[in-house]
Amino acid sequence: PGDLIISIEGEDEAAAESALAQVDALLTRRRTVIEQDYRPKSLATAAQHLPEAAWVLVSVPGRYAASVAREALRLNKNVFLYSDNVPLDDEIALKQEAAARGLLVMGPDCGTALIGGVGLGFANRVRRGPIGLVGATGTGLQHVTARIHQLGSGITHALGTGGRDLAHAVGGTTARQALDLLRRDSETRVIVLLSKPPAPDVASALMRQARDAGKPVVIYFTGYAPPAGSRGENQLHVATSLPGVRWPTKRCFCCKPTCPPSIQTWRCTRNTRCLIQRSARATLSSIWEPTSSRWAASTPCSTTRSASNA
Repeated sequence: PGDLIISIEGEDEAAAESALAQVDALLTRRRTVIEQDYRPKSLATAAQHLPEAAWVLVSVPGRYAASVAREALRLNKNVFLYSDNVPLDDEIALKQEAAARGLLVMGPDCGTALIGGVGLGFANRVRRGPIGLVGATGTGLQHVTARIHQLGSGITHALGTGGRDLAHAVGGTTARQALDLLRRDSETRVIVLLSKPPAPDVASALMRQARDAGKPVVIYFTGYAPPAGSRGENQLHVATSLPGVRWPTKRCFCCKPTCPPSIQTWRCTRNTRCLIQRSARATLSSIWEPTSSRWAASTPCSTTRSASNA
């Protein structure tokens, strides 16, 4: 079944020999390509072929993902776990094992990251710079990195955690590790923490850790009201309360020139993205790069609704 038979019909023997020579050349070239594109059949073999690799990217059905990620950890590799539908108990166990080994598990369902300027998963192509991010929100992480790039600054690392990392059961394991990594990174001068609605106890613990980072930390956790007195404490900044962030009563400044009609004061159905844009604005203009002139061209929403009518 592995044999290949090629039959050639030519005008004369010379034509047939010429055609056969072309077939031989094609087969030889194909063998070379196959040898160059060799794919190991196991992680262990891949690690032997590329021992300097520090990361394993896992994208398999969720029921198999934990075992693949566990094997990567035991090969002393960090894990970018793109797979979703990974059981919560497996996520908790993987992150605890990674932390014990001094490794990082980003995910599951981690769609984006930037490691030293190299994008993993879906990542924007942005310049290097002094701002490091930790995000339990893939869309938020992409949006803020893009806005920072558009404002003229850049990114050291953008570390995704997976959307459940700040849930009570998981305890923010990856977020705490990532924050510590950025704290110790000499090239990171400002840290941004982003998350979908977190568990209050996990958010509070992460904020306590951020206070001791020794560098400015900007926090935006959707739907989380920080404790009284935590705004601007030490170098900890809540994005929605930074100086220079305006909360208009009649207009909502979004990332696109049009908005849905349901605007109540500054809130609209695009609220999260609006706040994320303001987070990026505040991060640069109030902390890293104190200028707001480049925001003069921001396009306001065309639809307005006054606060008194909300």
